[in-house]
Amino acid sequence: MNKINFSLCIILIISISILLGISYNVYDEKENSSLILPKFIFENEFIQQVILISIPTASAFITSLYITNTWQIRKEKLELQRKILGEVDDSIVNCLQILKNFDRMLWSKYTIVNTTTETTETKEKTTETKEKTTETKLYETKFPSEESEYPNPKFEKEHDLFLINYADKTLELWKFSSTIKLYFKKNLFDDFNKIVKSLDPTHGELEKLYNSKNESEFDLFHKQFMSKRKTIESQIIKFKEDLVQGKINKLNV
Repeated sequence: MNKINFSLCIILIISISILLGISYNVYDEKENSSLILPKFIFENEFIQQVILISIPTASAFITSLYITNTWQIRKEKLELQRKILGEVDDSIVNCLQILKNFDRMLWSKYTIVNTTTETTETKEKTTETKEKTTETKLYETKFPSEESEYPNPKFEKEHDLFLINYADKTLELWKFSSTIKLYFKKNLFDDFNKIVKSLDPTHGELEKLYNSKNESEFDLFHKQFMSKRKTIESQIIKFKEDLVQGKINKLNV
């Protein structure tokens, strides 16, 4: 529709320009002109004034329509981008947040603030000298020995609620994927699907953490979850940047 309006404006401007050019070739009885236009139109001073006023007025009106239409399209694009960025937060960002919340809950239950330091000795091969280094761990894992105090089954109710919330939120991912497919190019749709697929192994690490049986497993699965979580966060940041810069298919911009 916008392209049609612009084309009509161009045609109208060209038509006015042609009419203006014809006005300089007024029919003269002494010449054998092929232009047959009512002579009185160009000899009538009033009509000449009307023509002279109408042409710039019409041009200004058409120009203003085009500028207004351009700004309206830009406004629609910005509003749509703002809406889509909000849907990113409501879908995939919230899914990741649910995973982070459950991880944080488990981690806080089985770790304490460490007030001690560990000193280790390293040996340099070239000089055969020993060097002492001090390493401070901010947190220390305190995993229970009693099975009843393991994350599973101790936090079974919290885990069930977590799964329900996560399942509900993942439904919004597929709704949002339809929006991406509708408005943007295929590369953005593919990037979004990659992020969605990254959620499954990240959730898998969290399930392993929940089913940990000892301290070493708990530390390992928490570390692996954190690594995958940070990867997804980086992907989301880049995806948002690409959304802002991407061209929207359904708007003539």
